[in-house]
Amino acid sequence: MLVSLKKILSGAAIAALLCAPTCAQGQAAQAGQAQGQGQAGQAGQPQWKDRAEYDLVESIGKEQDPNKKIALLNQWKEKYPGTEFKKLRAAMYLQTYQGLNQPANIYSAAKEVLAIDPQDMFALSMISYLTPVLTNTSPDALDTGGKAAQGVLSNLDATFAADKKPAQMSAEQWSQQRNLAEAQAHKTLGWVAMIRKNAAEAEDHFTKSLEKNAAQGDVSYWLGQTVMGEKKLEKYPLGMWHVARAASYDGPGALPAQGRTQVNDYLTKAYTGYHGDTSGLDQ
Repeated sequence: MLVSLKKILSGAAIAALLCAPTCAQGQAAQAGQAQGQGQAGQAGQPQWKDRAEYDLVESIGKEQDPNKKIALLNQWKEKYPGTEFKKLRAAMYLQTYQGLNQPANIYSAAKEVLAIDPQDMFALSMISYLTPVLTNTSPDALDTGGKAAQGVLSNLDATFAADKKPAQMSAEQWSQQRNLAEAQAHKTLGWVAMIRKNAAEAEDHFTKSLEKNAAQGDVSYWLGQTVMGEKKLEKYPLGMWHVARAASYDGPGALPAQGRTQVNDYLTKAYTGYHGDTSGLDQ
């Protein structure tokens, strides 16, 4: 099941990531108002094809029902396929599907945004986040997810600059949001490396992810499996420790109870094979 991005980033952080499409929507509204008053738009700025296009997009912005909003967006796409506001439309699709919590559609919409603007942080974040969630292990999906995660890391300084901090957040909270975004990107890169059986790279990214956000039971499990999979006896205790943590941790970001039970069974089997019996396992 898809976890809402709000479980990863705060509403204020999401608002910051959405700054570009929000600003674009404001500029689009100004262009529509000028057109409605018979004024020419600014040179170099995107323009509406006609007043009807502006009115349609204005109705989309006002619509509160996400399913109805998608229907209106589809109308816009059908009636104005060559609109000069393609980035705005793609971003509105992405935001609406995110509100509906539809993983496959969010992923597709995010890819459409990135096709227009490869540096869009919200779209990069969604592709990065969804890559391990959707568990699509095709080469193309792994490449897309890895590039998105690298894009997130490359844009951290600009996105979480001090002057971008929402007024209602403290500097410490803003720093925590950056850590969460960084942890998520390293998680994705670690997962991609794990699927590609690059243990050293996976271990590095999983370790960095947990350093930025320890509340990730799944990452602890993947890291433990990765380390143990290297079959280096000197590293077995470290691998089992992370698996044990995934099995016992029940705080925010923990594996579901059934998953922890399965991980514990795996741990017991691995520990017995390494130690000879279960003595000392609890410790």
